[in-house]
Amino acid sequence: MNQNPHAQVKFTLECVSILLQEKEDWESVRKTISDVNFITRLKNLDVYHIPAKVEQIIRAKLKTNPNFKPNDIKQINFAAKSFCEWVLAVVSFN
Repeated sequence: MNQNPHAQVKFTLECVSILLQEKEDWESVRKTISDVNFITRLKNLDVYHIPAKVEQIIRAKLKTNPNFKPNDIKQINFAAKSFCEWVLAVVSFN
């Protein structure tokens, strides 16, 4: 796993970690995405019950990055594009 990912990839995975209610520092993010249950956690996230505090944190973070768009992310890393889409879908659901 890349020790120094592109800033947009790192931002994307930090957003995923926030929604999973995990720490968003890079070391914690790496542990989260390395977990064998990572994809299952994404699929099973209860979008109906995201805590207001988490929603507030993720919305504030997204406002700091106007380039957080799947097509922009895709140019950097295709897998990160899918995570970007997931984040945006979860946020827009609420």
